[in-house]
Amino acid sequence: MAGSGLGKRAKGDLGKVQIAGRLREETLVTVAWIAARLGMGTAGYVNKRLYRWRKGMLA
Repeated sequence: MAGSGLGKRAKGDLGKVQIAGRLREETLVTVAWIAARLGMGTAGYVNKRLYRWRKGMLA
């Protein structure tokens, strides 16, 4: 995602979480791949953020 500005955002940024959620729903990429490509830390952290996002626990 070079040139998209995602690297400047926090690893748990809501925009990144929304992108990660869409990638998980619409593609077969792994959470580890998403974490690495979006600069979101570990796969476990991404899973936790996605869970909270789906449950409406993120603003």
